[in-house]
Amino acid sequence: MRLYFNKSITVYRLSQTGDEKYVLNGTIYGAIMSISPEDMMISEGNPAQMSVLFTYSYSDIQEGDKITYDGDDYIIKGVRPFGPVRTTLQYKKAVIATMNS
Repeated sequence: MRLYFNKSITVYRLSQTGDEKYVLNGTIYGAIMSISPEDMMISEGNPAQMSVLFTYSYSDIQEGDKITYDGDDYIIKGVRPFGPVRTTLQYKKAVIATMNS
C-alpha cells in the first residue's frame, strides 16, 4: 500500500473565525482512487463526483476539510480507519467529492 502513497495532497481546514474561509492545515501523502459501490451507498452523493482517498493513519484530516491534488479541489465527506486491525500500521479511508468551481 505504501507504494501508492507518493502523491502530495494539500489539506485546508475551515478557519475558527467563523468566516467560512479555508486555511492551510498541512500536507499529507496518499492515493486518490475510484469509489467502490459500497462507499457510494454510504456517501449518498453523485457517483460521478465521488472518489476515495487512502492515507496514513497519522494524517491530520477530518470531515469537512478541503484537499487539493493536481489542481483539483475535493471536500472530505467522511473518514474511517482502513486496513487490518492486527497490524501496527493502519490507514485512513476518506470519501471525497469534487468541489464545484
